[in-house]
Amino acid sequence: MEGLMVMCLVISVRVLCTAAGDGAVRPPAIFVFGDSTLDVGNNNYLTGPDVPRANEPYYGVDFPGSVPAGRFSHGYNIADYLAKNMGFKSSAPAYLSLHAGSNIPLSKQVKNFGATKSQMVAKRGQRAELYTLGARKFAIINVGLLECVPAARLLDAAGACDSDLNKLASGLNDALEPMIASLAAKLLGFAYSLADLYGLTGATFSDPRAVGYTDISAACC
Repeated sequence: MEGLMVMCLVISVRVLCTAAGDGAVRPPAIFVFGDSTLDVGNNNYLTGPDVPRANEPYYGVDFPGSVPAGRFSHGYNIADYLAKNMGFKSSAPAYLSLHAGSNIPLSKQVKNFGATKSQMVAKRGQRAELYTLGARKFAIINVGLLECVPAARLLDAAGACDSDLNKLASGLNDALEPMIASLAAKLLGFAYSLADLYGLTGATFSDPRAVGYTDISAACC
């Protein structure tokens, strides 16, 4: 999966994207694009010694059955909770559980979506963007703080944070919001929500105890 913490939930073109609890009709399908924070098990199907894995303890300790399910979390992840909130019993299955592969950069994820749609409806020619494939409603999460995650600290002999990573994340986020707003103004029916993970993680690192954390420097295991 690509290293950017960016997610798109692509909903059917004619269905209102609201929580099922509000009385809305559940969308017929949900498609998730993103990195390991949204992975529901694709990593289990990737080959090679350098592929990050989440199929051993203590991953999954709070997942049903307390078994590792390929999610980089102790239980359900963001994709799972959003899917359940929209009326699905579970999140979308890992794409590679249906089609084997070796790598899934974001560009490849979009191509996979195109291939999946072509199996559901008659093919209507070569398409390059999600909008032209029929996507209309997007939930997008921007890139959070990257400088102090354990993987970044491991690269520093003293375990210090890498401020350059945050500059990259901040620069991408600054460009992301106006770009999406511009698309919404140009594309008929384009609707979106943009969650500020950068702000959320910044607040968490500033006052970790306020949200229940006692250690924000060490890895979980």
